[in-house]
Amino acid sequence: MSLDIGMEYQLIQAVIFDMDGVITDTEPLHMAAERQTCADHGIDAPIELWEHFRGRTTFDIFETIVRQCCPGRYDPAKLTAYKVQTYLQLVPSRLTVFPGVLEFIAACANKYLLALTTSSTAAIQCEVFRQFALNSFFTVVTTGDQVKNGKPHPEPYLLTVRRLGLTADKCAVIEDSDSGLCSAAAAGCVPLGITHLSS
Repeated sequence: MSLDIGMEYQLIQAVIFDMDGVITDTEPLHMAAERQTCADHGIDAPIELWEHFRGRTTFDIFETIVRQCCPGRYDPAKLTAYKVQTYLQLVPSRLTVFPGVLEFIAACANKYLLALTTSSTAAIQCEVFRQFALNSFFTVVTTGDQVKNGKPHPEPYLLTVRRLGLTADKCAVIEDSDSGLCSAAAAGCVPLGITHLSS
């Protein structure tokens, strides 16, 4: 992994990372915890729904599930809390980062301010940072439970940029999802999309 943002972006002062799918290989864990939450509550949610959930907050996901599968039966906030606890039970034995990403973060920290903008809750973000000793690298952290409107709305990145004290055009964003890239672009940041290919 390397950061080559071109001559036109030499004024970049900060790099903002997404977490799930960029730093941590955790999208399957999130899906497993969400589907387990549905199963434990007797909610029959078709797997096809998850094709549209990547990059969205857990609350948004369960709000959609309740609306489409069991209107009025459950509080999305309570399902969100249940999912977070289910996820944290999976994390100790199954949490992994992508190869080279920790070295890349350390290299970026030598040149740029670093921030994190994730749709995950603060509880999940804190556990990731604890396991991989990331706290010292990031000046600002914005989590999904700190905003009213999650990605693809620009609010998460607007909040991060404001906390950094910079203008959005000086912030490059590394994202893996369409909703995250849309959020970053709408906030005025420089969006950089990545993908992870199986060998």
